[in-house]
Amino acid sequence: MRRELMESKNGIESALANLIQLSSEKGFLVFDDIYDEADKWALSIRDVDYLSSSIVTRGILVYDEAPVTNAAGSSEDDYDDYAQRDYEAVFNRVIELDPDLEDFINAVRAVVPPQAREMDQLKYQVQEGNLYARDRVIQMHLRFAVRIALQRAETYDCEISDTLQEALIGLVTAVDKYDPDSSGPFGSYASLWILQNIGRAQATQRPAVYYPVHKKEGYFTMYPILKENGYLDFDIWTDPEVRRVIQDRLGCGINQAEDIIRQSMPIESLDEIYEMFLKNIDVDEIQDDVFENIIGNEIQQDVFQNINSDAFYWNDDIYEEIEQRALRETLEKLMGELSEREQEVLKARYGFEDGVEKTLEEVGQKFGVTRERIRQIESKALRKLSHPTRIRKLKDFNSC
Repeated sequence: MRRELMESKNGIESALANLIQLSSEKGFLVFDDIYDEADKWALSIRDVDYLSSSIVTRGILVYDEAPVTNAAGSSEDDYDDYAQRDYEAVFNRVIELDPDLEDFINAVRAVVPPQAREMDQLKYQVQEGNLYARDRVIQMHLRFAVRIALQRAETYDCEISDTLQEALIGLVTAVDKYDPDSSGPFGSYASLWILQNIGRAQATQRPAVYYPVHKKEGYFTMYPILKENGYLDFDIWTDPEVRRVIQDRLGCGINQAEDIIRQSMPIESLDEIYEMFLKNIDVDEIQDDVFENIIGNEIQQDVFQNINSDAFYWNDDIYEEIEQRALRETLEKLMGELSEREQEVLKARYGFEDGVEKTLEEVGQKFGVTRERIRQIESKALRKLSHPTRIRKLKDFNSC
């Protein structure tokens, strides 16, 4: 009896070792692999059950049947792509909009696309806590999240890096909350979470101005319509037809229509921010640090307008001179936390290099991009600098 137990134990250990090795080579197992090892080692039904549990506990993917692949020697990719979309165009467009995302996009490209019935086999394993299955579901839907993020960025003329970040968070949330028995098709369920997460974090055309979520709903509806019909190419504030279009579409009053128009108009100068903030603040919803961020942007604007590296004002008073030096050093440290592109844009916009402030158009011509792209980069840089930990470093200098 003891000998039989030892042989059974050795058989289970050998079968388990073989299956782990096989899974590392294939990336998954099928149930036939387990049964073949069980037959090879003459394992009992109880031993097979233990072996299967050990495999799943280790996070190894177990399918009913192997994912479909192309025939050997095919000139096509080694895997079938059941996404049924041309994602290369999506990937190339993302890189075109933001070259900094190229490494990430290449990593997404390398992920094996969804295979036939693969999600049907994975979804219950995810629900049961299989981390490897969870990672696979996330990875094979990354391209889906990238596509939605790109669509959102292009529709609303915002930063692809921002929408992509929120899209990925939404995807992970969807995977963790998905119930295979009640949530419906995963693609539809995930798209709702992705869009909701982007919508909550997405800024209007005035990214430095805080708008509560419910005040952006009209903007999200009307901006694509105004854009498609060419209204954004002109001064929409003075065009009475724009107000009529918004009111007719949303059934709203003139005040709400004008609020949507403001959200659709990029701010040329941060001097407008404080006034816009007061008009749109929602005391019950706004966070404590938002006011600090807005005031911080005004401080930054004051600092940038009065300080540049080549045309620095030196006061005869030695104490003011020391304070100016300290401010300059603080600014240089803060600027060092931005990307190289963001630093160059701010330096050009606020005259850090030659003491001459430049318009969005002039900076765009210098870098060979559109005026709108420069505005987006500048807004993103100022949002970074407006973090409370950075604002505190500048507040003491605001009276310079």
